[in-house]
Amino acid sequence: MIPMVLSAGGEAASATLDLVGMMNTSVSSVQTQLFTVLNIVVPAIVGISAAVVAVKFGLKWMKRITA
Repeated sequence: MIPMVLSAGGEAASATLDLVGMMNTSVSSVQTQLFTVLNIVVPAIVGISAAVVAVKFGLKWMKRITA
C-alpha cells in the first residue's frame, strides 16, 4: 500500500492507495467480461465452421454420385 497525504482546508489527512487491490479488481473484471464474450463468440464460430465443412463435403459427395 502506498500512503498518500491529502490536505483539505489546511488539515493533513492520511489515506492509502491499495494498488494491489485495484489491480485484482481490474483483472477480475476484465476476465469476467472476456469469458462472457467468449461464451457468445465461440459457439457461433463453431456453428458457422461446421456449416461450411458440411456444405463442402456435401458438394463433393454430390459430385461423386453424379459423375
